[in-house]
Amino acid sequence: MTERGPIFDPRSTRERGLTSSSQRPYANDGVLSMDNINQEQRVWDPIDTPVAGGGNTGERRPPQNQDIVARTPQEVAAKAAWRGAYGGIWPTDPEERRHVEEFIRNGLTPDALRGAMSQGGVGQRHPEQGPQSPGMIDLPDFVTDDEGNVYAPLAGSELAQREAMREAMSAPGIAIGSDSSEGLLRKNQLSAQEFEQFQRDLEKGKWVPEKFLRDKDVSGDLKINSVETLAYLIMDKEQDDDFKPGGAFELLNKKGEFQSHNFLHWVRNWMMYWHGEAPDAKHDFVNEINVTKDFGALALKQMIQSPGRFFRSWRAAGQGTNEDFQVYKELVEQIKRETWLFGASREFDIGYKENMGAEEQLAKVLQQIFYLNPFTKTVWDQKSSLYWIMNMPQRFKNVPEGGRQGDSNAGRALNTAYLVYYNIADEKMLTSLLGENTSLLNREALKHAVKKQMVEEKMTLVNGTVLDKDCLDRTKFTQSQVDAYINQVSDDDIVKYLSPENLLELNGKKDITDFINIFNQPQKSSRIQKVVRTIIQDELIKKYDLYVKDVDGNYVYETEIIKDVDGKPTKDEYGNYRRREVKHKAADGSEGERVRKKDTTTVSYANTFALSMARWTGAAARNDTFAVGFDAWSKLQNTEEYRAKQASPTRIGAFGNPKTLHMFKQLATDMMNGTMVMDGKMSIEVLEDMLSASEGSQEDYYKASSQLVFADNTMRSFTVDHMNRVFAIYGQIMNTEEIKLEKFVKHDLLYGLQLERGAFEKALKENFFKPMRYAWSTYAGLDLSKMVRTHNPSYKEYRKRYKEGDPRRDTDPRCQPYMEVHLAEAMFGRELLDIEAFWHKEKDAEGNEIKDKDGHAIVRKDIKDIKIDAKNWVDKIDWSKLASKEHKHMLWRRAAWGRIAAEIHAHRDRHSSDPKYNDWIYNEVIEALETIGDGVGGDEFNMQKSREQGKNLSEEEIQWMRKKAGITEGQIMRRAFFMDLLLSLKDTFKDVGKASIKGVKP
Repeated sequence: MTERGPIFDPRSTRERGLTSSSQRPYANDGVLSMDNINQEQRVWDPIDTPVAGGGNTGERRPPQNQDIVARTPQEVAAKAAWRGAYGGIWPTDPEERRHVEEFIRNGLTPDALRGAMSQGGVGQRHPEQGPQSPGMIDLPDFVTDDEGNVYAPLAGSELAQREAMREAMSAPGIAIGSDSSEGLLRKNQLSAQEFEQFQRDLEKGKWVPEKFLRDKDVSGDLKINSVETLAYLIMDKEQDDDFKPGGAFELLNKKGEFQSHNFLHWVRNWMMYWHGEAPDAKHDFVNEINVTKDFGALALKQMIQSPGRFFRSWRAAGQGTNEDFQVYKELVEQIKRETWLFGASREFDIGYKENMGAEEQLAKVLQQIFYLNPFTKTVWDQKSSLYWIMNMPQRFKNVPEGGRQGDSNAGRALNTAYLVYYNIADEKMLTSLLGENTSLLNREALKHAVKKQMVEEKMTLVNGTVLDKDCLDRTKFTQSQVDAYINQVSDDDIVKYLSPENLLELNGKKDITDFINIFNQPQKSSRIQKVVRTIIQDELIKKYDLYVKDVDGNYVYETEIIKDVDGKPTKDEYGNYRRREVKHKAADGSEGERVRKKDTTTVSYANTFALSMARWTGAAARNDTFAVGFDAWSKLQNTEEYRAKQASPTRIGAFGNPKTLHMFKQLATDMMNGTMVMDGKMSIEVLEDMLSASEGSQEDYYKASSQLVFADNTMRSFTVDHMNRVFAIYGQIMNTEEIKLEKFVKHDLLYGLQLERGAFEKALKENFFKPMRYAWSTYAGLDLSKMVRTHNPSYKEYRKRYKEGDPRRDTDPRCQPYMEVHLAEAMFGRELLDIEAFWHKEKDAEGNEIKDKDGHAIVRKDIKDIKIDAKNWVDKIDWSKLASKEHKHMLWRRAAWGRIAAEIHAHRDRHSSDPKYNDWIYNEVIEALETIGDGVGGDEFNMQKSREQGKNLSEEEIQWMRKKAGITEGQIMRRAFFMDLLLSLKDTFKDVGKASIKGVKP
C-alpha cells in the first residue's frame, strides 16, 4: 500500500527517495507569487462541505444540496496543505492538488500558511504575527518524492516529540472522523502543549474536550462510526461515575483503548436496572437499553444489528480504510446471547408464576415453555444455550484480532447459585456447594444479616423507635454507630419485622432450612428472600473472587466522597468530587485494610438469572418441603406427601383412592433430573461435574461444560412425553377417575365374555395405559437407575425409633431429611418395584440363575430383603437393570396393574365405602384384561384372520393383580362361603324374630 503521509517515518530523506532539502519548492524570502491564481475564482471545498445525509464524509464528490459553500482557491489549498503537514493526508482531487503545488512553487511560507488558516487567505506574509495559537509547532520544510508526493519530514527532537504524541493520539475523541481515510481526523492533530494538557485532563478524570469531537451529523449529534465513538458517547451521557474516565468500569481507558469487558458490564448493569424497576414485568432489553443523544436515542438493538458501524475499532485499522477496520464480533455475539437468554428465562418465570396454582393451566404453560425451549438447543458454535450461560465471563476480553478470551466466573456463579436454589433445603448439599462455614447455615450470621437489613431499610422499628432516615450517611454516622444500631435490634424487633415462627427458626427451635428455604410457603416473606439472596451473593463473591479489577488485574477499592465540615461534597478544579478510599475499622477504632470493591452487578446478574430459572425448571417445586402444593409442579414431585396432607383432618381435601397413596411417591421429576445430555448423563449430573471442575483450571471447567450438548427435541419430548402425560395421570388419581370396566363388559350365556370394543379401547388403552407408558417408559430422557437426592418427609418418625445417642440415627438414611436413592425408588413404592426380574439373583458357576422348587429366582445370599424395622437397610433390587428399556416397560405395566388392583380392592374392602359388586364381575374384569392381545395376526389377503394373537398379560401379572385386588380364586370362594353363611344366619334370625312376635300375648 502506498503511504499517503508518512510524517512519522524515521527514515532519512534520501532513504525515502525524496529530493534534497536544498531543492525547496518555495522562496526563502517567503514571498508568494499569486500571478497565476485567479483570486476571484470560487471552488467547492471537498473537506469542509457537508453532503446529503449529514456529516463530513471526505468523499470526492459534489454536495447533493444546493447550499454550496464557496471558498477561495487560496483557502482551499491552505487548508489542504495544513492537513497534509499535520495530518499526513494530502488531497487526491486533481484540482485541489494543483492549487497546493502551485502555492508551494510560488513560495508559500509557514507564516503565510498560518495566516491562510486563520484569516481565510494567503495574500501576504505576516512575519510579525507569529504563531496563531500557543505552542504551535513550526511547519516543516516541504519536500517531494520522485512521484511528486509532498511530504513533511521531521528531524531530531521534533520527530521524537511527534512519535510520543502518536501513541497518545489514539484517544477516539481525537481520531474520530469521516468514514473514509481522507476524512479521518488523524492522530497528530494536537500541538505539543495541547497534548500535554489533554494528558493532564485524563489523569485528573476529565474527558476529551468537545473540540476534539468534530465529526457531527446533520442534527448536530456526534457521528458514531466506531466503537470508541460509541463508548465516548455513553460515557458522556452515563450518570454512573463507574463508567466514566477513571471509574471502576470505564469504557475507555486513559490511552483511549476500548474496554470490551466493561461494555458488557454496562449492558448487564442496565438489564439489572430494568429488572429492578419491574421484576415481574416483561422487558425488551435490546430496545430499553439505549444511550440518549441530543436528538433521539440509540438503542442497543440498533448497535448490535449494525456491528460493522458501532463495534468496529479504528485503532485496529491499518491505514484507516473501511476494509481494514476490525469488528468486536465476539462481544456483539455475547451481548445477543445474554440479552436473549436472560430475557427468555425471565419471561418463562413470569408466565410460570402467573399460572402455577392450577394444574390444567400450568400444563399448558409448561408446554409453551418447553416445546421450543432454547436452553437445550444447539446455537452458536455448535454449543447449547445452557453451555453459554454457564460460561458467562466476569471480564470479557475481546480484541478484534484475537477473538474471545477471558474467564467463566459469571457462569460459574450462576451455576452455583442455581444449584444452591435447587438444594436450598438440603443442608448436606449446601455445605458441599458453599463450604462448611457458609453463612447460609449459620444462625448467628443469618440473624445478624436480618438485623443489618432492618437498619438499612432506615424506617425500621428498633426497640420501639424509628431510626433516622439518613442513618447510613457516613457524614452523620460512623460505621461504629451503624454497628451500634444493629446491636440494638432485639428479638422482639425481629418478630415485628418477620414472624414468631421465623424467630424460632433463627434461634434453633426449628430447622434452619425452614428459614432459608424461599420456596416452602406461598407467601414467603420478601424480607427473608432478600436476606437469603444477599448472603448467597456474598458467598459467590468470596468463592469466585468477584471483585472489581483494573485492566492489569489489580483490585479496585471502595471510595467515598470527601465532605467538608458542613457535610457538603468537595470538588477538585475540574468539578469532580474528591474521594478517598474506604477502610475497614479495626476493633480499637483505628483504620484497617482497604475495602475491595465488589462486582455487585456481575454477582447480582448471575444470581438473578439463576433464580429466574428455578420455577420453570422445577427446582422450586421440588423444595416445597411442606407439600403445600401452591406450585402445581410440586404436586407431581411430592405426590405421596401432598395427597397424605390433603387426607389429614385439618384439610379434608380430595386425595383420590387411598389404595394408591403409597404406590406413587412422585409422578414426575424436575427438568434437570428428567433431561439427558448426549453422553447419557442427566443434566443435573453435568452441572455438578462442572462445579467440581470449577475448583480446577479454566480448561477443566470448559471441558466439563462441553458435555452440555442435547438432542434438538430434548425439551419437546420432556413436555409432550413426560410432563403432559403425568398431569393426566395426576388428574385421574386425584379425581378417582376409575376405568369402570364393568360398564364395558357383558357376559352372554351362549358367547361368553362380550366387550364394547370402542369404549373399552378408549377408556383402557388410550386414556389409562398410554399416559403411563409414555411418561415412564417411552420417554427416553428418564434414567430410573440414576442416584438422586430426594426429600424424606418421614425422617423424624424414623429417628424416634432409635434412642438418643444411637449412631444409627445418623447412619440410617431414612433418618435424614434428604436421602440419596435411585430415581425409581424416589418415584415408586416398593409394592410396585418388587418385581422378580429386578432382583439380584443367585447364579451357579456357569452363570445360570438358581431357582427354588416353585421355579422362582433366588435372591443372592449376601442380599437380604428390606425390613420395616430399619435394622436391615440392604436391598435385593439390582437398580442398574432399570436403565434398560425392557425393565422400564415392566415397571409401567406393574404400575398399571397396581392401579387396577387398587380400584378393584376399593370395591372389595369391607372398610371401604365404595359400592360392592358380585364376585363374578371381578372375574369378568380380569377376563376382559386377558383379551388384550400380544400383537395382531393375519395378512393383507384375508381380513378374517386379522385378530389379536396370544395374551399380553402374563400369568404372573394376573396372579399378582388378583392377589393385590383380593380376588384370587381362594379369596372369592371364601367370600362366597361366608356370604352364604351370613345370609343363612340372617334368615334364621329373621324367622326366630317372627316366631317370638307371634308368641307374645297382648
